[in-house]
Amino acid sequence: MANRIYELRKAKGLTMEALAKLTNTTASQINKLEKGERRLTDQWMHRLAAALDCGAADLLLAPGASTGTHPSAVSNQSRTVGIPEVDVRAGAGAGGLAGSIVAPDGNGGTVSIDETKGNWGLPDEYVRGELHVRPSEACIIEVKGDSMNPTLHAGDRVMVDTGDRTPSPPGVFAIWDGFGVVSKRIEIVPNTEPTELRIKSDNAHHDDYVRTAEEVSVIGRIVWVARRI
Repeated sequence: MANRIYELRKAKGLTMEALAKLTNTTASQINKLEKGERRLTDQWMHRLAAALDCGAADLLLAPGASTGTHPSAVSNQSRTVGIPEVDVRAGAGAGGLAGSIVAPDGNGGTVSIDETKGNWGLPDEYVRGELHVRPSEACIIEVKGDSMNPTLHAGDRVMVDTGDRTPSPPGVFAIWDGFGVVSKRIEIVPNTEPTELRIKSDNAHHDDYVRTAEEVSVIGRIVWVARRI
């Protein structure tokens, strides 16, 4: 499978040994992946993308492209980054997410990469410039329930910026509520010690509640939504 691992690694100034260390493998395996002698599975793609700070789709060559093109020669307007969609129902523990996403699971770790459902290809310039999100810190999840109607509907896909977990300024976040991953509007309650968070639903049929910051597992800020009309 032709790929851009070599040029992306060179652009980062990494040796095969250094990249191997970042991905918990050997230089020999990196060499085989670069040459296309080993299958570039979804698991490998996410491990490499996290280490190279790029989207999973960036590792693949566009149809008709040739190897050896330096990434700086490719316009951000034409680049597509892969944002993983993860299955939040498959995660065990407190809010773990799959892929290269770093999200709390309540036990100081994350869940298996195998829970990635697929990848969304979005323009790099849009994700970084318009949404102000690093592709390596983004994931897409499906909205469950009606607590955020009419802002978010069940079945919507939302992008979560896992690099932004602090509700200042207030906004809509993906959180683990003890039973599952839900979307809620969160704001800091002023002058509280320890710090408390007010957790609100846009649906008037759902009550607001207050929890301490330590009691809430915030996965990330929701910055984008897609839905079927």
